[in-house]
Parts: sequence; structure tokens; C-alpha cells
Amino acid sequence: MNNRVERFLKSLNIENIEDFDLDFDKILKPYSDRNYFIYYLKKDSLWDYHLFEEFLNGINSITSYTCDIYFEYTCDFNFDSVINFVKEWLFSRTSKDINFEWNNVENKILFSFKNELDKQEFNKNIEDLRSLFQ
Repeated sequence: MNNRVERFLKSLNIENIEDFDLDFDKILKPYSDRNYFIYYLKKDSLWDYHLFEEFLNGINSITSYTCDIYFEYTCDFNFDSVINFVKEWLFSRTSKDINFEWNNVENKILFSFKNELDKQEFNKNIEDLRSLFQ
């Protein structure tokens, strides 16, 4: 991690910066908007949800400018880690342990539910979940 990333994380009020395996790849600042930045970050591992939430809370606290953030992962993709992230994210949103099964079909995750209530709860949050992975 370089000094620029350390300063950035500290500006987000993140104190445990050693837990974040991030580096800037590049930063763009369009001429048309002086208060807008585009950050491209490299990450060495998939997110643990609690660290992602801390990072996202920091980003949401920025009031002096707007930004878009893109991540490039330097690690191998692991479906189990993604599913664990989804479960933790859902629990943080719903305070419920939504029961689902998943399958990897042509590098897409397909979810199936054991009951209609879990499916409905999941579907209430699917658009927000998709936005996290875009």
C-alpha cells in the first residue's frame, strides 16, 4: 500500500488501514467537473463484508466531492467467497439469515430458495446487490 492510499483511507476515517489491501491504479479528474474524481483501485483479495461496509461508509461520508470507484482484483475469483459476502450483506440489510442454495452455471450464480418468504426478501434487495457488482 502506498502513501496515497493511506492518506485516502485516513480521509475516510478508516483507522485500521493495514486491513485494506488496496492500491491506486489511477485517478482521473475530468476537466468538466472540478469536484468529481474517478478512482481505479487494485485489490489483492475479495472483500470481507465488514471491511467493505467500513469502506463504503467512509465513501458515503465524503461531502466535498463526488466520485466513482472501480476495483480490479488481482486474485483468483472464488464463488464461495462471493456467496459468503452476499450472505453477510443480506444479513446486514435484513437482519435475517436468508436460506438459499446456489449454483455456478457458466460463470453466473443462480440462486434457489427453500421457501417463498426467503425468495421475496432476497428479491427486495436484488437491485442494490447488483449495483455492488457492476
